Amino acid sequence: MKKATITAGSLILMTALTLTACGEKTTAQTTTNDDTTVAIETLEKDVRGLFANKLYELPSKHVTEAKVAAASKEYKKVYKLRGDLTKAQKKTLKLSKNRIAAIKQVVAI
Repeated sequence: MKKATITAGSLILMTALTLTACGEKTTAQTTTNDDTTVAIETLEKDVRGLFANKLYELPSKHVTEAKVAAASKEYKKVYKLRGDLTKAQKKTLKLSKNRIAAIKQVVAI
């Protein structure tokens, strides 16, 4: 009797632990979304570095060809991923393109 109770108790305990451990898993997301999010954030950081203020209005005094090239390179990388972007990310990509073009004109002068 005692052996059966211990066996039944341990079986119930093992089942409960297994269900608890497996029940907390969330659905896995694709790495593509993570890659695009990281790429968009990097692009925004690079473009923000070209301007003196957060409103992207005044060009930075420390703009160099290297910074512009890095931002352009990151834009091209994100542009390749444009099929995986959300609507907001596509808008960010378009604005970044315009801002990179504007800063290139400033550097050219």
